[in-house]
Amino acid sequence: MSGSFAPDTPLYSALSWVSSLVVISLCWALTGSVVVTGGAALVGTFAACMSLIGGGKVFRTFFRSFGRAFLPATLAWLFDLVVGGLIAWELLVVSRISVGALRYAIVVVLFLALGLLAIVNVWFWPVLARRTFEDRPARVGYLPTLAKASLLAGFRYLPKTVVGVVIFVAPVLLALQSPRLGATVALVFAVFGMAFCCYLVTLLLRKELDVQIED
Repeated sequence: MSGSFAPDTPLYSALSWVSSLVVISLCWALTGSVVVTGGAALVGTFAACMSLIGGGKVFRTFFRSFGRAFLPATLAWLFDLVVGGLIAWELLVVSRISVGALRYAIVVVLFLALGLLAIVNVWFWPVLARRTFEDRPARVGYLPTLAKASLLAGFRYLPKTVVGVVIFVAPVLLALQSPRLGATVALVFAVFGMAFCCYLVTLLLRKELDVQIED
């Protein structure tokens, strides 16, 4: 093959990169369409992005990590859903409280809890994915250690943590602007965006993940 589409050209490399991200996002959409499997799908997505950065095979890596981390990732995901749902419910209840000072105090506490959950999650999923990517144990018993390591890393590398949160929150805020824009963002996110966000976060945290922060 010669010309612009030769394997050693920048155009070919860019198209190969984009197609790999599309494959990863479609794998995520397929396996995460069932709400319960969202955690394992997220681990597979991060692991596949790590493979993409290293020049590996993303499809095989995705499903290998998906299977290896299925039980611990599912439990962690369900925990996130329950805690996030409780916070959302409490915010809805608090919005009906007429006492201003009490309402604002509770809202502050709830948003702090939401922020803490976000800080942990920015690190937890890449850390768990790293273990499966390197064929290290990923058992349920490791979850408390990984959560603690993620919390400590979140505060230790706070600027990167904030950027990681923004990467995932920005599409959601954009989608809330209008129903039409929301549908567009959802489509783009399913086909390309989820993998792209995980790819950016993986690049962002790559140096810290390389030193095995959970140890």
